[in-house]
Amino acid sequence: MKIIAILRERFDPETVRVSRTRGALDTRRARKFINPSDKNGLEEALCLKESPKAEVVALSFGSPESEDALREAMAMGADEAVLISGESPDESLEALVLSRAIGELGEFDLVIIGHRVAGYGASQVGPRLAEILGVPQITRALEVEIADGKARAKSRRSDGYALLEVPLPALLTVDSGANKPRYPSLPAIISAYRERKVTTWTVADLGLDQATLSERDGITEVRETYAAEEREKGERITGDAAQAVRILPERLRWRGF
Repeated sequence: MKIIAILRERFDPETVRVSRTRGALDTRRARKFINPSDKNGLEEALCLKESPKAEVVALSFGSPESEDALREAMAMGADEAVLISGESPDESLEALVLSRAIGELGEFDLVIIGHRVAGYGASQVGPRLAEILGVPQITRALEVEIADGKARAKSRRSDGYALLEVPLPALLTVDSGANKPRYPSLPAIISAYRERKVTTWTVADLGLDQATLSERDGITEVRETYAAEEREKGERITGDAAQAVRILPERLRWRGF
């Protein structure tokens, strides 16, 4: 069984600054981490890998720095890692590039990707990718099982869960918090950096030219970005509880509540 786990990197919000003069985020010194739901997806893939003759391929489309995420994936237990060098904010283009890479990797049984992207909450890449690949999908999957050539999973709903089953090959999107990703051991981390190799492809290696990319790029349009107004600093009421109870109504009336 071959499982392809897709990983995307996102900026650590604690290291991102807001440029109010440009009305945009300043990420020049920001650190990156693996998108949380993608990491849950990787953990789900590694749990399934424990079945006989299963292999996990970690796949990422991003900047050269994304190699760190793939080496972390190998330290966690992935058998192979592939980086497609390039970046795009458009989910349609990202799904197209990933589909071409999956085609280069050959036959697969399961593609696993995080349901949602941290930062802007989009959940489009997984469903778009399933459509291009022509495979069934289960979104927001939990408690995945593979048996008799089928994938079974709980699918999270707003009012509970649905139990779904699809034939393989298939695609699953996994929610953040679906499991607890494992921590790689120190020897595994050292091996991932010193002994393991990350295969790197360009979009040209996948047979995509600029004309094809231009057709897909820009489907999502960002019309405006701006910095939110700074919040007014709050007031802390100190003293014992009885005194605070007397002061609080006065402060609320003064603020117009």
